[in-house]
Amino acid sequence: MNPPKSNHNSDILLREIPSVQELLSDSSLAAASVDIKYLKVIVQRTVEGWRQLILSGKVRGTLERKELKRKILQEIRQRLAQLGGFKMKRVINGTGIILHTNLGRAPLPDIAKTHLQEIIENYSNLEIDLETGRRGNRLSIVEEQLCLITGAEAAVVTNNNAAAILLALNSLCARKEVPVSRGELVEIGGSFRMPEVMKAGAAKMVEIGTTNRTHLSDYENAITQRTAAILKVHTSNYRVQGFTKSVTIEELVQLAHRRHLPLIYDMGSGVIEDLQQWGYPHEPVAREYIEAGVEVIT
Repeated sequence: MNPPKSNHNSDILLREIPSVQELLSDSSLAAASVDIKYLKVIVQRTVEGWRQLILSGKVRGTLERKELKRKILQEIRQRLAQLGGFKMKRVINGTGIILHTNLGRAPLPDIAKTHLQEIIENYSNLEIDLETGRRGNRLSIVEEQLCLITGAEAAVVTNNNAAAILLALNSLCARKEVPVSRGELVEIGGSFRMPEVMKAGAAKMVEIGTTNRTHLSDYENAITQRTAAILKVHTSNYRVQGFTKSVTIEELVQLAHRRHLPLIYDMGSGVIEDLQQWGYPHEPVAREYIEAGVEVIT
């Protein structure tokens, strides 16, 4: 990329930028509680930022050297303050959404907070089997509870559902084909797109049906000797209305079992209790689909 063309005004301003060493020697940075090698990097980045602003013409007019230095030092101090403080702040959730994915999900109950406080202040048995004294598995801490709640044979905890789908596809379908309805190629929070997740999991996506209508025959016709699994995605964040058609989990279970293929169901929401008992609309519950014969649920 060619550097931006400078003009007479920018040339003058560039000459007025104080040197990194001059800025480091300023008394206002003497109290900075940052190691000098890190402070130097911050100063260099700030100076370079101002150079780019001047070259791009975003700094207009004239600035005396003293004023320009004051502005640069002010920005350096602001960056230092942000670096030294806590980034996460307590906020008030006025959205009406209790499980808000952008606001830290749900607050923890007192019993969990008390236990976590004890754990993080001390050593713990994160990966130690207390019965044998040998290396343990952190997944075993919650696996039994999850299996009891959902009826699953085994359970693994991941950071998010995109990671769960990626691991499932990479473990079961690497370098093989996986049919999925075009109407289910969703993008979820964090800009995770199903086609990209499937590609990262080394699975070959086979699009079937159309955006609004997918039939059981579309799945049947897509199955070949290279098919490793069938993927069903719950479109929890949007609805296609009108002239639509989708295939039920029950139909896909029968097809998958008949063709000796695993059915992977991306639930998305992760609901483990029927919300209707509290007056909310029905959302898929994990146990329902495990009992229906789905092999893998994320």
